[in-house]
Amino acid sequence: HVIKSFAEQETVQQLKVKVFPNPSAVNFTMSVKSNKMTEKILMQVTDLYGRILEVRSINNNSIVTIGAQYAPGSYFVRFSQGAQHKQLKLLKSMK
Repeated sequence: HVIKSFAEQETVQQLKVKVFPNPSAVNFTMSVKSNKMTEKILMQVTDLYGRILEVRSINNNSIVTIGAQYAPGSYFVRFSQGAQHKQLKLLKSMK
């Protein structure tokens, strides 16, 4: 019987998202990474009222650009992959 260390027993599934620039006057670029290689990632963008503006299924380890057509204001972008969720607030400023 082999005893495994805690690190070997449990692989933490992580969904990582970075957005730049934020705030932005033009568009937002997001880096999306996960260690779940085969499971798709769902991206959903909403406004402050909860209205869905955009939904995309994106690949792991990808770069996504959104927001060029958005009016100035605040938005939320939510990424879901299985039980993992990340939500970021985006601020679109005036040009």
